[in-house]
Amino acid sequence: MAGRALSLRDIERLPTGTDALRRRVAALLPPGSGEGVLADAVSGLLWSKPSPPAVRAAAYRLLADLPNVRYLGQATDPTGRPGRLFAFTLDASGAQRHLVIDPVSSQVLSSSDGADGGGRNASAERDEIVLAAGWTDDVPSP
Repeated sequence: MAGRALSLRDIERLPTGTDALRRRVAALLPPGSGEGVLADAVSGLLWSKPSPPAVRAAAYRLLADLPNVRYLGQATDPTGRPGRLFAFTLDASGAQRHLVIDPVSSQVLSSSDGADGGGRNASAERDEIVLAAGWTDDVPSP
């Protein structure tokens, strides 16, 4: 998170209260990090880190409280799946990150970055698509 290695145990031990999670994540960030870096780190708990349900719930509540995070309405991810579009500015350059989230499962379907983040189905400089997410006991194939 924000360039720091976190173990599964570290992630499992993250606070499940919104204020406590904000303080903990902010403490992991480089000094002087802005709201965009905080939003980016917290959003990672939703789709790129194996976060337990209570931590995910706190991450969603925290993102909803950040003034930098905006709800932009309905959208589709790059594969055409419908979801809800959220955006935040990453840094002073104005680069945007857009997340398309499935409102039924609460899973992040995609993350797009760029000058406009690829919002509203526009092309982005970078798209990451989540095809499946979950816990498993299966060994990955080589």
